[in-house]
Amino acid sequence: EYHPLFRDFLRSRGNDLFTEKYIRRVRGKAAAILVESGHVEEAAGTLREIGDWHGFSRVLQKQAPTLVRQGRSDTLAEWLEFLPKEIFEEEPWLLYWRGVARFSSAPGESQGDFEEAFRRFSQQKERDGAFLAWAGVVDAIIYGSGSLKTLDPWFLILGKMWKKSTPSLPEEIASQATCAMIKALSLRRPPFVDMGMWADRAMRLAQTTRDVALTFTSLLNVAYYRFHSGDFQEAGLLLDSLRELGRRPEISPLSRLTLYWLEAAYANVNGMHDRCRKVVAEGIELADATGVHHMDFLLKGHGAISSLRGGDMETARGFLRKMAAKLSAARPWEESFYHRITAWEALHRGDRAQALFHSERCLSLCEEVGNPWTEALALVLRAFVLQEEGKEREAARILRRAHRMGKESGMHFIRFVCLLAETYFSMLRGDEASGLSSLREGLRIGREKGYIHVYLWRPGLLETVTAKALEKGIETGYVRDLIRRNALVPDAALPGLESWPWPLKLYTLGAFGLLKEEKPLSFARKVQHKPLLMLKVLVALGGKDVPEEQMTDILWPEAEGDLAHQSFATTLRRLRKLLGNEKAVSLREGRVTLDTRHCWVDAVAFESLLARV
Repeated sequence: EYHPLFRDFLRSRGNDLFTEKYIRRVRGKAAAILVESGHVEEAAGTLREIGDWHGFSRVLQKQAPTLVRQGRSDTLAEWLEFLPKEIFEEEPWLLYWRGVARFSSAPGESQGDFEEAFRRFSQQKERDGAFLAWAGVVDAIIYGSGSLKTLDPWFLILGKMWKKSTPSLPEEIASQATCAMIKALSLRRPPFVDMGMWADRAMRLAQTTRDVALTFTSLLNVAYYRFHSGDFQEAGLLLDSLRELGRRPEISPLSRLTLYWLEAAYANVNGMHDRCRKVVAEGIELADATGVHHMDFLLKGHGAISSLRGGDMETARGFLRKMAAKLSAARPWEESFYHRITAWEALHRGDRAQALFHSERCLSLCEEVGNPWTEALALVLRAFVLQEEGKEREAARILRRAHRMGKESGMHFIRFVCLLAETYFSMLRGDEASGLSSLREGLRIGREKGYIHVYLWRPGLLETVTAKALEKGIETGYVRDLIRRNALVPDAALPGLESWPWPLKLYTLGAFGLLKEEKPLSFARKVQHKPLLMLKVLVALGGKDVPEEQMTDILWPEAEGDLAHQSFATTLRRLRKLLGNEKAVSLREGRVTLDTRHCWVDAVAFESLLARV
């Protein structure tokens, strides 16, 4: 290879000695040699310098897939900028590659290129190009459009294309179209498309392809589809596989971050709040390390939800403040997510004005976006807010709309949530009969699908409907499991509900007995005598607001002052340890109470029953 200065000298002399036409021909041959020897970028530079745009276009199209795989979309975009407008009019592949180059930074702008490329490919009967352009259009709508409703005609277009081309369609192209289709179906869930068939195709693709990145993308899209369908057990199995695959170097940071987001959502709807906070922290750490912040907003939203559910209001509000700071740049579905969480937080602290404002804004944005899952959740939230405002008829109407959406779109979890909410609303207005019908159907769905948690819920609702289910003997095994898994505490007005899975049960009418988690406690050891005697005395004295002095007089009649108090404190500590529940026996301002929300007592239940006769 010549020294750069000598090369410049030779070029200068060549320009003096030879005609421009001859130099162009020679440099064109040199470019061809460079391409053959693998020096594609040097060849592209040479062709650009001599203005051989057709030659430059051919090199660009050949090199474009490699540039995209290498993450050099900016280089591809730069090359495309050099081409004259008329070259784009001749070659639809250039429009396609310009769409690809623009997609990562401006997906909305890329949509026009993909749509025009699709139109021209279709006119020219260029099947492979049409399929790839179709996938580009769909991805551009998902990531760049404000509304997913524009996807609807594209579902029908692919259906027609697929029937004509499936047998001979190259695997790589069929894979891209399948991945784009199942992703779009997961988000839009149109009733006129067989979504299950496409999910099966995506699974077969993941199982047969040797491309690790393609396997990951296919499984991720199917997991997302299963999640929105309410098939959480299947989604969980797929997420287990994806976690392992996500460690492979072939998986891009954006794909890994998308997995973190889906894991966070999955953890939240299943009540795994510690797991959710861990996933959110890992996702944000990866985003900071790679500079890829596309999923930050959604991850912080799930961090806020898990913190709210865990009672950590300060952390939750910290996440919400960070989301609010980025709201002006948020996409519509991200903004709706912020308003949904903020409305829920306001509802929990009793700020009905804020709950009304944010729930209305959330619903408006969701209706614009056209994602049935988020829209249905927004409708349920709005129904709860309106119920709090005393607008029962409007709340019931909106809840019916959410239920209908869940049914039409095949979202079982949404139906489960709506049916339990319908039960709650019916009970509030005294219409138990219609509420029981909804309760039976909702709990049947919950049992069949293995639902163990609810999402963005109203405090006290689940306790109310599960208590009613136990009272009426509806799905009792599943309901008791639901109560245990969510650590539900019954309403203080329900001390007589023996079928509730109480942590503790105390029998005093007849032989004394104590059950802990449905199993009898053994009292063989002498050391337990005094704590058990304290418990018996507490029950005998009514079990509520019993003065400490009254108990010490009975238990330690000869002790006085500090000695009596010390004996009382030591025995109370031993009693709580024996029961294994600090909340079962409380001491406030010198008065002792056996909390009937944590311990069922037959005598209290009997008194409650008598009061209702």
